Amino acid sequence: MSQSLQIKKICPNCGKTLRAGLKFCNYCGTDLGKYEIDCPKCGKSIKMDQRFCPYCGINLVPQKPQKIEITEDFKNLRLVPICLCLIPTLVAVVLFAFAGTTQQLMAFSLAFVIFLVFYLVLEFAWFRKMTKPRTFLISDELIKIDVPYKPLFQIKWDDFVKLEISERKTAWYTTTVVTPRKKFKNLVFYTKDDKYNLYTLDIKWDFKKKTCDRILNLLEEYCSKFNKEVVYTK
Repeated sequence: MSQSLQIKKICPNCGKTLRAGLKFCNYCGTDLGKYEIDCPKCGKSIKMDQRFCPYCGINLVPQKPQKIEITEDFKNLRLVPICLCLIPTLVAVVLFAFAGTTQQLMAFSLAFVIFLVFYLVLEFAWFRKMTKPRTFLISDELIKIDVPYKPLFQIKWDDFVKLEISERKTAWYTTTVVTPRKKFKNLVFYTKDDKYNLYTLDIKWDFKKKTCDRILNLLEEYCSKFNKEVVYTK
């Protein structure tokens, strides 16, 4: 750009060419300060209605901070122990359908005790933990994962430069009815000096599988937005 063009500007009211630095138009008297602002990045004078600075390209339209929060629980799992506990009751009904009244009463009483004990064990050992709400939050400031009976995980975007995602499963020979096989996603957030913060996302236990897939997609999307490297490993 030539020096002659740099020292000139156009009056927004009458369209006349003016020298740079004037506060009022020499032709129509328009207050030029009302129509111009200083770019917050490069400091040069630009028109107020421009969306981008013509000198440095910065976006001049203020953007609202985006925040996505996912909250869910597993309250529907309370139906599982009720259905399981009904099994001994049904067995007692079948076995003692043609027995005497006393035997039927004893069988039903025993089935009810088994039902109650089994339900209470599941309630206090497992379902109280599973039915509590858990939250995933991602915004322009930070990532936060809050799952019951796990330490709160929170990290800011400035605290890491790379996200590494890997998958692992529990061994098949450890799988039982009480302890089914689990799948995990290890989320490793690396800092500039190769230190890291680890969070293990327990698929179907921390969140439902569809929710876990959405969380991974959001992490990848936001990492791309903030120029963070995402690496998938086995």
